[in-house]
Amino acid sequence: MDTRTLRQLIAEAENSGFSRKGTRTDLSADQDTQYLLVPVLPESIPSDSWICALLAYAPATVGERHSPFRRIPHRLDVAPRSFERLKTLSRRQKNQLLHALIWEVTSPTLPARKSSG
Repeated sequence: MDTRTLRQLIAEAENSGFSRKGTRTDLSADQDTQYLLVPVLPESIPSDSWICALLAYAPATVGERHSPFRRIPHRLDVAPRSFERLKTLSRRQKNQLLHALIWEVTSPTLPARKSSG
């Protein structure tokens, strides 16, 4: 989704009294930034919502050697009706982003140490 849609979802979360509002999300990102919303768990308090992981990514770099993800994930509660209205990714985009996410999670964050042997 684009930044405009994300702003609307954040405003809705704030107005609905949801606890996860994506408060640390950098909305000043460049126009090329897109956001991936991944539903994790349903919640019913204060009203029905999806607890979602929110990831920023650069669509132009999906499928390249470097990670398309730009920032650490945030959390955002989204009403089911709003979630259902969101545009879904194509199968190809889903596969590429899933591959990039798995690579990101399983890659070592520190350079390998040389063994002393």
